[in-house]
Amino acid sequence: MSVLMDYLRVGGRLIALLLNQLIFTLVGLGLYFLYRHRQKKRLRYIAIFSRHWARWSCFILNIRVRVTGEPAPPPGSLIVSNHIGMTDIYALGSCFETVFVAKQDISRWPLVGWTARLGGVVFVDRSKRHAVSAMVAETAQRLQHGCSVAIFPEGGIAEDVRIRVFKTSAFEAAVISGVAVAPTLISYADSKNPAVARWGGKNFLTHIIGLMKNRRLDVTLTILPSIRVEPDRRVIAKHCYDAISKANAGQQEDCQP
Repeated sequence: MSVLMDYLRVGGRLIALLLNQLIFTLVGLGLYFLYRHRQKKRLRYIAIFSRHWARWSCFILNIRVRVTGEPAPPPGSLIVSNHIGMTDIYALGSCFETVFVAKQDISRWPLVGWTARLGGVVFVDRSKRHAVSAMVAETAQRLQHGCSVAIFPEGGIAEDVRIRVFKTSAFEAAVISGVAVAPTLISYADSKNPAVARWGGKNFLTHIIGLMKNRRLDVTLTILPSIRVEPDRRVIAKHCYDAISKANAGQQEDCQP
């Protein structure tokens, strides 16, 4: 019976997520054609609707998000977070009206890549210098339009609880735009060790099936004090890394028996 319930849960959630994705794609298409020549307004509406998409995704997967720490940063902020798994996007997106910076690989995923483009995602191929420069310029443009942008500057997903050293390129967009930088720690709590949300060390299929089977996932977003904009992106990145690492270490100590 337990196995049957797992399959039913996976099937039901998969259908619901696909419907949610399809609705968002149709809305994204509508906004694209309606505000094709008014990017600032289109990005604003996309960020608002993306938050509803993320909240519905959390509802479908029974992800319970708790927000602690500082008040939410104002629109047009650079949101900086550690990266654990795919559900980070749902958790952050459900709390902030934001678009994301993501790896170029995602743009080639069936349906997801197309939807991400309609959702204002900024793609980057870190192996190409000109592509990184284009990402910085595009991110700065979104920030200047008053649209928050969320980044995962570890450049990938770690296989353990440690925070990896941040890549600094995207922080240049904050320097250019002069916007607030809001470091945010994501942490998960469930009965599994490591948490089912952690993607590191697993392939995508194993990761997504584990999430679909999981009954409930609790996530905490800890919004840390905003970082003052500096002329050197490396200084901002270091301040963010130190703040998130310190908060993460504190939580790990609290979890010790």
